[in-house]
Formats: sequence, C-alpha cells, structure tokens
Amino acid sequence: MVPILVAQDGEVIDGRLRHEIAVEHGLTCPKILVGRLTDEDRADLRLAVNLYRRHLTQAQVRELVAWDLRRRPEASDRCVAKRTGVNHRTVAGVRRSLEERGEILHLPERAGADGKRYPVVITNGEPQARAAARLLHELGEDAPDGHVNVRTLKTLAHKKRVEAEASGPEAELPTNITIIRADVMKYDWSPYEGRARLAIVDAPWERDDDLPRALAEICHKVLAENGVACVYSGQASMPAWLEAFGRMLKYEWLLVSLNTGDGKVRCHGAAKTPICSAFRPILVFSKGVLRSEKMIQDVLRVPADKGNHPQGWDQPSEEVRRLVDTFTAVGDLVVSPCCGVNTAVGVVACAGREFVGVDADVQVVKLARRRVAEAVKPR
Repeated sequence: MVPILVAQDGEVIDGRLRHEIAVEHGLTCPKILVGRLTDEDRADLRLAVNLYRRHLTQAQVRELVAWDLRRRPEASDRCVAKRTGVNHRTVAGVRRSLEERGEILHLPERAGADGKRYPVVITNGEPQARAAARLLHELGEDAPDGHVNVRTLKTLAHKKRVEAEASGPEAELPTNITIIRADVMKYDWSPYEGRARLAIVDAPWERDDDLPRALAEICHKVLAENGVACVYSGQASMPAWLEAFGRMLKYEWLLVSLNTGDGKVRCHGAAKTPICSAFRPILVFSKGVLRSEKMIQDVLRVPADKGNHPQGWDQPSEEVRRLVDTFTAVGDLVVSPCCGVNTAVGVVACAGREFVGVDADVQVVKLARRRVAEAVKPR
C-alpha cells in the first residue's frame, strides 16, 4: 500500500481517501511523517505527489495549473510551469482564462524563482522571451515596473550602457576639434562667423517654432559664402524647417536617408494614423550657390547605428561622414549645433576638418568627446 503523507500536526497531506478506508476497515496503513511545513510547502508537496504518481489528462493538468495559479497568482509563468511540469505557454493560456473570468487578478508584476519581482514583458515567441530575460538581468534593479515590451527593455538597457560609458573622466581632444556643453541658442558663435563650409543640424523635431528660427540664424551667421546647411527633418515638422531656413538661406535639394532596418511605425495627426516611416529627409540649403567637386547622391543608403545617443536617437556616423566628404575639403570648418555623438564621430572620420559641436546634454558631450578621442587615437 502506498504510504500516507502526514504533517507533524496530524494533517493528511496525501492519501486522505486511503486513510479513511483503512480506519473504516481497521487496517494499518503505512505513514510517512514530514517535518515542519508552511501552508505553501504543503500545497507544493501535494502538487508534486499528484503529478509524479498519476497519469493525468490534458484537462486535469490544466486544472492543476489553474489551482496553482489561484494559490499564487503573483508567480511567473515559468515558475508555475516548472512546478506543474508543463510548458510556460500552457500556464499563460490558463492564466488568461482565469483573469477573464475574474478568478485571479491581472497583476503588473510577477515573482521569479529567485524571489525577485519582475515586470510582465509582452513577447512574441521564444527568441523574444530569451531576449527579455537577458535584458531584465542586465537592467537588474533598474528594470521598470508594470507591463513592458522587449523594445522598451532594449531602449532602457542601451541607455544604461551609454550612461555608464559617459560617466568616466573627460577625454582629451585634438586642437582642431571642439565639443562643448552649452545652450545652443545662448552660445557665442561670433568667433566662427562666416567661416564654416558646412553646418549639420540635427535638432529635436518636435519643438516650438523658436528653435528652427534660432538655428537658421546661427547657420546663416557661421556659414561662409556658398556654404551648405544639411538639416535633418522629420516628416510632419518639415514645413517648419523649410519656412525657418528658407527665410535665411536658399533651399537647394532634398536628400533621402534610407538606413537598413530603420523603419518605424509612427502615429501622425489628430486621428493618430499609423505610418511606417522608412526614410528621413535631409534638407539642403546654401548661402549663395550650391557647389561640390563630387557628385551629390540624393539617396543615402548606410547601415543604421543610432545606438550611441543616451536618449536613443542619433544619425549614422557613416552618413554624416559622406555629407562631410561631399560638401567640404581638408581644412574646412564644420559646425553642428545639437551635435549628438555620431555627428561628431562622422565629421572626425573625414581627416583634416575643423569641427565645432555644441550640445546641451552633458552625457552627449562627454560620450562624443570620448568616442572622438578613441577615433583619432593612433592605431
């Protein structure tokens, strides 16, 4: 006869029916006395014994999963799956049914096997689930609360890595490279008046009307005769940039930036219409006549490497390098208000140019200086 499991206080944990039959017929039933157990330990032991000894149908297995979820709704799907011997997707399906029927609460966090609490991450398939687990481990105590998706975790993990890199000591730059932290609208640009051959403008697109006008005035001031301004513009904000720069400079052309794997769904207008945006416009203005000794390609195809900026946005350094190579020569001055990290690296990649970059973000400035110092270091 299979022994009965009995707790120290006499409660029958497993074999209640066998115990009743033995008592009724005056039989001696073997017992196994287990040590001090909490209520949670007793429930786990009942579950383990039933799963080990019985051949359960699919419906019975799902009911066991449901019983475990009612008992511990805060447990993660993988923890419940490990206890019940099923796939974590089965647990997720049973959880959804219980939540829809109101039998358990829809919780924003789950408890892992390590006892820590983790946000509920929305994933699509096993690869995303593994990526989410890796990112949560990387974020550690910085992991967000509530429901998140893998993209959000990637952004937060990237930001943490960049911030850690930017937290080091200041880097030394060559004398022809200047990258400083300042308010671009208050900075004194007079030392560079009429000297720059190229101005690269990559400012936040969603701002008030003052910023495009202020940047247009700065570019008009620093550009030499026949100098060029390349202005990165969002689709919806393009009219504001065209109007502001068109007052000060001559509009020449539109360059199209196609970065590999860079398509993003954006919501536009009052109706929030979804649009998959796979390119970004670069508006080209001149202070006089547009001149270039090289053929100007108006479609730029380069790999996206926008992962350097602490806030996650920046233009590919290879794209910036091509703009510099097209519109400037050795010895020319390149100016970039709101310079970002990749802009500075891209300019420096074209050796022999003088560069002045200004940005209000202290982390951007420190990281840009560090990356540029690394780029110019002798190999």
